[in-house]
Amino acid sequence: MDGICRSFVHALLFRCTRCQEFLPVFIAMPERNLENIDGTTFDLDCKCGWIKKLRGMQAVRHWVIPCTNPDDAQETASRWGTRRT
Repeated sequence: MDGICRSFVHALLFRCTRCQEFLPVFIAMPERNLENIDGTTFDLDCKCGWIKKLRGMQAVRHWVIPCTNPDDAQETASRWGTRRT
């Protein structure tokens, strides 16, 4: 590996408006660009029964984790759980 970032895991943290539980979303993308994720719609469901579709820009927090191997990014996002419409 040459150490160059080839993929990124975007970690978004949403919050249930009913019970205030945090709802994490993880997605692997080839770009670090936040704007692409901000416009993406995510299906969120909380254990309290709350269901909502929210855009990435509505997340409480958004982190980007660089990965040198795209397969690692996809595996990480899948293991942590990904929700997207």
